Amino acid sequence: MLDPAQYRREESRAKALLPNWRLASRHGATLFQRVGFPVRVDCLDELGMLLDTMQEGRFEAIQQELGGLTEAEQELLIQALAEAVRFQLAQFGGRAPVLPLDTVTAMLAGYLKLQALAPDFRRVLEVGPGCGYLALFLARHKPLARYASVEACESFYLLQHHLLAHLFGAGFREELALRAASAHFDAGASPGEALPLPEAKATHHPWWRLGDLAAQAGQFDLAVCNAAMLEFEPEALRDYLALFTRALAPGGLVVAQCFGFETPERDRGYLLAALREARLAPAFIAWGGHPKARGFWQQHSSGDCPDCVSISDDRRFTTAQGVFVAEGHPLWEPLYRPEHYSIHHLSGFAPLAHYFARPQGARMLTRQEAAQRVARAL
Repeated sequence: MLDPAQYRREESRAKALLPNWRLASRHGATLFQRVGFPVRVDCLDELGMLLDTMQEGRFEAIQQELGGLTEAEQELLIQALAEAVRFQLAQFGGRAPVLPLDTVTAMLAGYLKLQALAPDFRRVLEVGPGCGYLALFLARHKPLARYASVEACESFYLLQHHLLAHLFGAGFREELALRAASAHFDAGASPGEALPLPEAKATHHPWWRLGDLAAQAGQFDLAVCNAAMLEFEPEALRDYLALFTRALAPGGLVVAQCFGFETPERDRGYLLAALREARLAPAFIAWGGHPKARGFWQQHSSGDCPDCVSISDDRRFTTAQGVFVAEGHPLWEPLYRPEHYSIHHLSGFAPLAHYFARPQGARMLTRQEAAQRVARAL
């Protein structure tokens, strides 16, 4: 199982083969380092610091954005939280488990949106998974055939590795290093038969193996990048957006729930320009905190404001988020217009109705109720 020493050993080998040091510097997680985030750890126990981070305090706000949770959605959340606790008990048995309400609820919202945008999606590429909790839901997604994830932050990479191994078992493949059979010779040993491996459902890729994914053109239905785009170095953002356009199957979508931490040098205008340069056309953009009501969105719709937007709706989008299409999608040509690259834009793409829907029978879960239900589910 992967540990910090092995990660750094493989990263060092990869750097030694690079043609230029700048290729490594673009994946240095410099913004994380600037704010004191533990990009590197000395032992696996230190990963316990990262079990509920980057979404702190949003448990209630995300539920409000969704209009509450239906009973089925509540049960999905509770089962995911229970699995997160089981993972901790197996991996960090010496410490009391953390109930990652904020971060797992954020990924529930992301998963529900993926389901609405492409109900039968089978192949997902995720860049920058953070705690890795989208996988809690993808592992239960019955149509899933392939989930590939990419991470450049060492500590998050290690956490994701162990979580994916826990969730997918023999269906998980770590792509940190090239696997090869030994070339040893033993005259006294009888040759063994090669053991056929189960098909990989989840694969995990470090920054220095992006080329493996780039070679798999047209292999993914969805490309997901939550809370990360603004945190990449500009050259890395260019590379990842190009990877999305290459990796998506015709008709595929790029989905982001939160664009990451905005800084003066990497602001919303910078990101919109990068998306346009990558020829990813916006079907939907909402910068966080703005209402869902028609009075706001009729000013930001391409064409007539869709009927799914209610006249009266006091809910607000918790974070910035967006849905983008690449060339080859039927909507790309009408959406790839300069005026649509705004911090608010709503097209007539029918699945976006979910972003404004009010589910019947939905209600808010309290933290105490969620904790009690998770305890019963363990």
